[in-house]
Order: sequence, then C-alpha cells, then structure tokens
Amino acid sequence: MKQTADRRMWQIRDASVGCVQAWDDEGACLFYSARSGDTHKLDALAVELYYLLRDQPATEDEILRSLRDAYHPGNELAAMQQLRIHLAQYTKIGLLRELPA
Repeated sequence: MKQTADRRMWQIRDASVGCVQAWDDEGACLFYSARSGDTHKLDALAVELYYLLRDQPATEDEILRSLRDAYHPGNELAAMQQLRIHLAQYTKIGLLRELPA
C-alpha cells in the first residue's frame, strides 16, 4: 500500500555524497551522482532540501513547514504542488529518494 500524500517520506539517497559549494553567492552547489556519473548544479532550494534531509527523513508536510518561505506562502495547494515537482526532479538526478511505505 502506498503512503498517503502527507505521510510520504523522503531522504537523501546517499548521505555520504555531499554538496560542493559553488563559486558565487547564489547559495547553489554542485552535486555529483556516483550512480549516473553526472554532475548537477543545484539551486539554493535543493541545497536547503539536502541539509534538511541529510540526517533524517521527513514527510512532505514536514518539508513544507520547514521551507515555508520558499513555497507560495499562503497557498498550501500551490506550495505542495511545487514541492512535489522539486522532489521529483531531485529524485530523478539521484539526490533524493522516497522511502517505501
């Protein structure tokens, strides 16, 4: 059975992989995926997600509460939709993974 939307848990795919700080003040970093061999420039939001989920998994609701200002304050539906887009993008490149139910 699949986890319900508010109980879906996310975590860093491999806690031993870290971000290498970027060369500017954007708050971005580089992420190397050992699985694919690709390097990705992550925006400041991805970096925040990385540090939020590095030590322990969190539900979508917990992530949204922690990153409230980054996602459509005052519009919870739009905020959750945007968060799910980001979670899918970062999962696709190997930064995050959804925990099984």
